Formats: sequence, C-alpha cells, structure tokens
Amino acid sequence: VYLRGGPISLSEKTLHSYGSSMREMVGGCCVCSDERGWAENPLVYCDGHGCSVAVHQACYGIVQVPTGPWFCRKCESQERAARVVSTAKLNMTLPSPSSSPPSLDL
Repeated sequence: VYLRGGPISLSEKTLHSYGSSMREMVGGCCVCSDERGWAENPLVYCDGHGCSVAVHQACYGIVQVPTGPWFCRKCESQERAARVVSTAKLNMTLPSPSSSPPSLDL
C-alpha cells in the first residue's frame, strides 16, 4: 500500500516500492478525482499487478489503512478467485480422505 498525504499536484510523480517492484504512482482519487491527499484522508494505491487504482480512504470506505499490501475490490476479487482455483487444483491431486490406500497383495 502506498499512502500520499498533504496537498500534492497531479503532475508530481511518486515511486512506489513494495518488495523488489518499483512503479510510478501518478493521479488522484478514482472516486472523486481530487489529486490531493491529507493525513486524515490519504490517497491509497492498489498493489494489484498492473492496477492503477488510487482512492481516498473515506471515498472507498477503507476503515483502517493497511500497513501491508492493499487491493482494490476488483483486484481483491481476482486474488480470491486465483486462490480458489489453486486450492481446487491442489484438492484434485490429493487423494480423498475417504479413499483407502491401495492394497498390497503379497
């Protein structure tokens, strides 16, 4: 998550660093279009891959600004769907608990 507080112009470019990835963060709130953030209502940027969503905490209804990665609703939904698919694939490769082990006829 990247927070931007204090009046900052739209033309200012800010680098966002999370882990080893760097990306340019430019723009204002996707809800109200105001490019300014304040300490009490910062702009929060989505950490989704390739996502450029920036929103004010109040505009998007973020109760508490996270200290780690934050995902907009679209990216959160995509992340959840990817986890479901991964779990389903894992479950297909594991034997079911009700199946008995193969018999060894010696």
